[in-house]
Amino acid sequence: AFGGCFGRSESPQPKASRFFKVKKVPLAEKRRQMRKEALEKRAQKRAEKKRSKLIDKQLQDEKMGYMCTHRLLLLGAGESGKSTIVKQMRILHVNGFNGDEKATKVQDIKNNLKEAIETIVAAMSNLVPPVELANPENQFRVDYILSVMNVPDFDFPPEFYEHAKALWEDEGVRACYERSNEYQLIDCAQYFLDKIDV
Repeated sequence: AFGGCFGRSESPQPKASRFFKVKKVPLAEKRRQMRKEALEKRAQKRAEKKRSKLIDKQLQDEKMGYMCTHRLLLLGAGESGKSTIVKQMRILHVNGFNGDEKATKVQDIKNNLKEAIETIVAAMSNLVPPVELANPENQFRVDYILSVMNVPDFDFPPEFYEHAKALWEDEGVRACYERSNEYQLIDCAQYFLDKIDV
């Protein structure tokens, strides 16, 4: 009798589920996955440990090399032979010089010879008291040497060696050389001047 007053009753609607369905992973597969991750972590740790050991070894080798390296501080005035010592150490304890370096050294020897005789004959008139030639006839040789002093790319003609040798045999030039402590002269001057013919 009351149905008409209150209207037709409706059946309650089902509520939406608040839970999501989770796909179940088989226990065996889950174990395999965990085992795989554990192996990967173990391998990564081994790789990191190996890399760390390599770095430690490298540092140790560098430290030993540093400790075994002999250091030498060379002090001296200009043209006192500092570079010569370094070159001699290379010749004695390394492999010397190759062909190109030897060719360069030949030119260096020529330049040293020229510089030596130029420096000596130029100093003769600058010393106090000055030094004179023992043989005045050698003056033209002095003039020649002084005239080529600043010539760039000097080609070392035969007359240069002739004049240099004759002057080196002059007692006045030798006396000037003996006073080389009064001016700056390359330390190898006598060595090369004694071997002009070579």
